[in-house]
Amino acid sequence: MSLSDIEKKYKNNPDDINKRLLYIKALRQNDLLNKAAIISETALKDHPKNIQLLQEYAMIQVSLKNFKAAEEYANRVIAINGQSYKAYHILGIALDSQDQHIEAEKAFREGILRWKGDPAPAMNDLALNLAAQEQTEQAIELLQRALIITPRHRELERNLRILLALKQSHTPYIPKPKPRPKT
Repeated sequence: MSLSDIEKKYKNNPDDINKRLLYIKALRQNDLLNKAAIISETALKDHPKNIQLLQEYAMIQVSLKNFKAAEEYANRVIAINGQSYKAYHILGIALDSQDQHIEAEKAFREGILRWKGDPAPAMNDLALNLAAQEQTEQAIELLQRALIITPRHRELERNLRILLALKQSHTPYIPKPKPRPKT
C-alpha cells in the first residue's frame, strides 16, 4: 500500500489509532520524520500508554538522532511491558549512540532474550556494540552465529568482513628476540 493510500485512510478516520499508527510508521519509513513526530505527539496525548505508539515514537527519535528522547520512550514501554524486545532494541541503540556501551549491551542482550522472529538486527547491533568495546572476538562469534540463523544477510556479512579485517590489522606487535651474542 502506498503512502498516499495510507494517508487517505488515516484522514478519513484520524481518531482510529490503528490507522494513525500505520500512517506514522509509513511516514517514518519514508523519512518524513518531523511529520511523523508531530502526529505521534498528538496521538500520545490521547493514548499515553499505547505500546506500539510509544515504540514508534522512540524509533522516530532514533532516526532524528534525539537519543535521549528515544531512551526515555523505550524505557516507558519497558515499564509498561518488560517483555517488549523492540523496546530493548531501541533502548540499546539509543544508549549505544550516547556512548553508554555497557548499558547498551545489557539492553541488546535483554532484547535478544525476548526476541520473536529473525534476531539478526539485534544480534548485528549487539556485535557492533561489542566491537565498540574492543571485544572483537565476541563480536565476530556473534555475527557468525547470526549468519547461521539468517544466511546471506548482507549487513551481517559486511560487518563480519569488516571485523575480521580489523582483527587482522590489530595483531599485536611481538618483537623478534634479539640474537644472543656468541660466546
